[in-house]
Amino acid sequence: MGPMMAGLSRAVKGVVLVLGLVSCASSPVPPVDPTIAVAVTSDLQFAFEEILLDFHRVHPEIVVRPTFGSSGSLYNQILNRAPFDMYLAGDVNYVKRLAEAEIADPESIFVHGKSQLVVFVRKTTSLPIEKEGVRVVLDPTVKKVAIANPKNSPYGRAAKEVLETVKVFETVESKMVYAENVAQAAQMVDNGSAQVGIIAMTLALAPPLRASGKFVKVAEDIVPTMFQGGGILTRTSDRATCEKLRDYLLSPRGRAILSDYGLLATEEQ
Repeated sequence: MGPMMAGLSRAVKGVVLVLGLVSCASSPVPPVDPTIAVAVTSDLQFAFEEILLDFHRVHPEIVVRPTFGSSGSLYNQILNRAPFDMYLAGDVNYVKRLAEAEIADPESIFVHGKSQLVVFVRKTTSLPIEKEGVRVVLDPTVKKVAIANPKNSPYGRAAKEVLETVKVFETVESKMVYAENVAQAAQMVDNGSAQVGIIAMTLALAPPLRASGKFVKVAEDIVPTMFQGGGILTRTSDRATCEKLRDYLLSPRGRAILSDYGLLATEEQ
């Protein structure tokens, strides 16, 4: 090959290389769907499934990845820098404590409902829960009473406080079984490991448990007030997407689903 042809060959290769680079640079990059990780109190396990289905209809571009657990356990994970963007707690005070530690944004904190506590049993039982209410735990046929661990769960603390208020806790203490979270306490009754559970109404109204169990509401005057709420964590890289989920939860559509699961509307902040 002569010098002229060699030079032309090098020039052509250079043009092809440049065109290749331009082609690569101009190729469209597939958009990445906005994705947020949300720590969610276990009593919302079923309600949150419905919430996400409807939320996706409003925001089909957003991916929400929930992790369910007891409020206290999730709180400790967040303190230890678990990679969550948002936190929905059974007791909003957990979120407020994170704000004090500058881990949650205090301006983002919201309350989405007031919790209710129930006495839950299987439908096949003859236990007189309508007549006895929480005092049914004294029935001699009750061998195990399931509640969430009071150390990690606001529902466990509330259940224990109720039993203390009606002055039966010491009598039935040997019957108590402590679940990792309130959803597990409900499961213990559902699978027959315990005869009675004191759990969140949000779980008792979930379709699977409503099909197999029955419940009576614990009188409000003996239940400590519990406001559910959430907040956006300061480490999130997508605050705008978190705000969309927060706004949905506080919208009429979100509130309607939460109300269907027994969370009472409240103006508490």
